[in-house]
Amino acid sequence: MREIKYKAWHKKDKKMYDVACLEWAHHYSSEFTYIGFHVNIIRKGTLDKPNSLYFEWVAENEVIVLLYTGLKDKNEKEIYEGDIVNRHLGHPPRVITWTPEGRYLGWYSSRLESQQTKNIMDHLPLGQDEEIEIIGNIYENPELLKP
Repeated sequence: MREIKYKAWHKKDKKMYDVACLEWAHHYSSEFTYIGFHVNIIRKGTLDKPNSLYFEWVAENEVIVLLYTGLKDKNEKEIYEGDIVNRHLGHPPRVITWTPEGRYLGWYSSRLESQQTKNIMDHLPLGQDEEIEIIGNIYENPELLKP
């Protein structure tokens, strides 16, 4: 069975955080109705306690939640959605994503390969036996996808 866990890109901080848990929220009041989720991120260190961990709840619109694929790269690093990988077979870097149908994990190339196609969605199935290496992710290293 695949381990279910997440990490989150904080839009304002421009940092990636581990996620402790997700909480689905359903709030009603006379002024508004909110249906969504909150994310409990793990922040590391404070000025007075640099080696400490603390938790902070953030709203879903403050972060982009990325799902762990259950797979690891050739260096045993966990592969998440949005990771940029190299296959070392002469292919351009690829972005890890679920297929549009959500049936299996694969990757796509975001480089322009023709005038008619903005994103080539070749979604090749990704298995543990792949010789791929994580070289970054689309939030911290978008320059890796530029031609």
